[in-house]
Amino acid sequence: MLQKSLKIKLLLVVSGLVISSNLVISLLVTHSYRKNLLESLTAQAEHLAQMVGLEVTDKILINDLVALKPYRQQVNQLWFQMTAITFVVLLLAYAISLLFIKRMTRPLTTLAAAAEKIDEGNPDERFGAKGNDEVSKLAFSFNRMVDRIKENTQRLEKKAQELDRAYRQTRISFTIARDIGALPNLKNVCVYLIKKFQEIVTCNQMLVLVFDTRKELLFSQTERETKIFYKETVSQAADFLNGLDNMQFIEKGSTDLSFLPQSFNSTEKMAVFPIHHEKQLLGAMFIACPNNCNCVRKELDVIDLIINQTSGVIQRSAVYEEEI
Repeated sequence: MLQKSLKIKLLLVVSGLVISSNLVISLLVTHSYRKNLLESLTAQAEHLAQMVGLEVTDKILINDLVALKPYRQQVNQLWFQMTAITFVVLLLAYAISLLFIKRMTRPLTTLAAAAEKIDEGNPDERFGAKGNDEVSKLAFSFNRMVDRIKENTQRLEKKAQELDRAYRQTRISFTIARDIGALPNLKNVCVYLIKKFQEIVTCNQMLVLVFDTRKELLFSQTERETKIFYKETVSQAADFLNGLDNMQFIEKGSTDLSFLPQSFNSTEKMAVFPIHHEKQLLGAMFIACPNNCNCVRKELDVIDLIINQTSGVIQRSAVYEEEI
């Protein structure tokens, strides 16, 4: 609406200037020509009247007045011609003015359209204008403003996601600390941890390994399957985990661990979280990462923190499992 009103205002102003200037020029020209012509003819008639007698003069004046009639017709014809020429010039001026106004207001219309698209949710829309005039400078400033808005919006969205993730992780951490102590056995504890950790990271293949107090048995728990390993498998797991103090990533093919399910051995890499309680190795948690893994390091750090906080519960559950 603003662009249309600006276009109409410019068109009215230009049209008014063209019309008024052409009318004034035509009126002045025709009036001046008519006045000069009549004065010239009247002076000639008066000169003839002085040269001849009165009697002859009357006849001559009558003839001169009759002779003025064609000149009056020529003046009127000239006026009509000037009016027609003015009208033609007006049409040409109107057409040129219309093209000029369209050309001048087109960048503003394009800018308004780009702003509407951005308001509709298309932040990649840009306003292109070449040159060094004011419109080009406006386009450059507009595009820079849009880029800054896009960057700030992305930054705010990222911060909002981080805050939401931190809130979710904190809530899960408190929920685990509150609920895990009431679970009856080691299996329930491990399955509970796996399901809660699946809410934190996108990788869903998880395995919890827990040694007995004498390192003679190895409890293996996935979300749906429970296994118990003995002897050589227990020694292999203990040798592998004794060298780990913190979370580590294992690349595919770097080790051959018999206690891992087949689905774990086929993944690109694994995240290993050793479980310690009072400086004693209790076991570990394994998370299998596929090719398109997009786990965030902060999320893995949260899992590591929760495992350390719940290690005492895991130890008590393992002791209880031995007793029964």
